[in-house]
Amino acid sequence: MRPIIRYFSAIRRQLTLTPRRRRLYIHDPHRTFVRRSPLTFARTVSLVVDLARQSLAVELSRFFRWRPEDIVTKSAFCQRRKAIKPSFFKELFHQTARLFYHHFPHHRRWKGKRLIAVDGTGQALPHFAWLGRVFGFHLNQHANRPSMRILICHDVLNNIINEVTFHTQNSSEIAHAYQLVARADRDALHIYDRHYASFALAYLHHRRGSDYLIRMKTDSGSTLVKDFVQSADKECIVTSRLRTGRGYSKLKELGLRPERNAPFRVRLVRVELDDGTVEVLMTSLTDRRRYPHGVFKWLYGKRWGVETAIFTLKSFLQLALISAYTQPGVEQDLWASFAFYN
Repeated sequence: MRPIIRYFSAIRRQLTLTPRRRRLYIHDPHRTFVRRSPLTFARTVSLVVDLARQSLAVELSRFFRWRPEDIVTKSAFCQRRKAIKPSFFKELFHQTARLFYHHFPHHRRWKGKRLIAVDGTGQALPHFAWLGRVFGFHLNQHANRPSMRILICHDVLNNIINEVTFHTQNSSEIAHAYQLVARADRDALHIYDRHYASFALAYLHHRRGSDYLIRMKTDSGSTLVKDFVQSADKECIVTSRLRTGRGYSKLKELGLRPERNAPFRVRLVRVELDDGTVEVLMTSLTDRRRYPHGVFKWLYGKRWGVETAIFTLKSFLQLALISAYTQPGVEQDLWASFAFYN
């Protein structure tokens, strides 16, 4: 059997309502999805994942076009989806990534590593005040709009989203990136733009044993980076330490138990852009033979894949269009969009 068939067969098996899934993901497991109905658990999930972007009446008619005698009302569908916890769709999303790597063991890698680009984006939500109270607001030139931030980890060589975090506009995005490092793949290179420039982030990856590539701010307060920019060196390997400061304080606040003055080696790489601008990349890839200086400009350029993924989510999958008007329903739609993407 071809890997693609095995993969989709495994995804389909996730829609089987086993006793464990019934216990974990159904609000009233002893009374819901027990009688015969056209809206089985698998069909209800499929309707949500199918990304309803038209009216529910049209979507239901299209879904049941091969069995018109089974078509159900909008009310029936809404009642059925309310019975499923959003955590099921979150788990379904994570399974799409796990099963991909399992069924495609020879997926694309660079020198044995997956390339995981990390980036965040804002996401507008339907203009309902209760949504803003749950997910947060964004102030534009007209009014407060319900919106949220989404932090995405994207495998740029295989076009797979393998981690997503939702947070409010008021919370620090880099703080959520810090917390993701605890689950970072040790066989991957994590690529960050300069919004995540932080020696604390490098320290966490060092402690985790995972690799990173971070674009640093050349005008930052880091003496290490400033001295390197002023030098004529193309690269250097230095020992840095996690000193007290905002990064250290944030790690303590998050309960990540940082070790003060903990040493870790970093490699600073100078990259000159086509317009002559000098950029500095910080990485854990200190082996100069295996990872020569010339490869890092190309490596950082691969980060653009996560930007393309965000564009696809917003433009083609229409992430902002929500088919539900309850908090669990909105969460279902969001997780379903990421599952559908994979």
